[in-house]
Amino acid sequence: MSWWKTRSELAVQAGAALADLGSTSGTVADAMALFGAQGWPHGQANPVALYLHAVLMADPRVCYVEVDRARLRIWARRWQRPVVVDLPRAVSEFMFLFDRGYFPWLIQDAP
Repeated sequence: MSWWKTRSELAVQAGAALADLGSTSGTVADAMALFGAQGWPHGQANPVALYLHAVLMADPRVCYVEVDRARLRIWARRWQRPVVVDLPRAVSEFMFLFDRGYFPWLIQDAP
């Protein structure tokens, strides 16, 4: 199997995982609550990042996952450049709102 096909497959799998979260910021929040994904605003400890980390790290090819408000980046063990997947609008909106204090039930208490 060629490296580009593997990268493409990983991007498709990640895109499907993102699409499954819902079509609105509210359905994304409901999905995060259903999965028990809580986190902190502003950074890599937000619920979406933690959820995707758990889901995608199950793939033995993946070694690191990073999410910002626009894109998901997946680093695999054999590639120097990450696989980049644009976030669906609903996920981007959720992250924007979460960073501003919406969906307080998804904010994890301080340890």
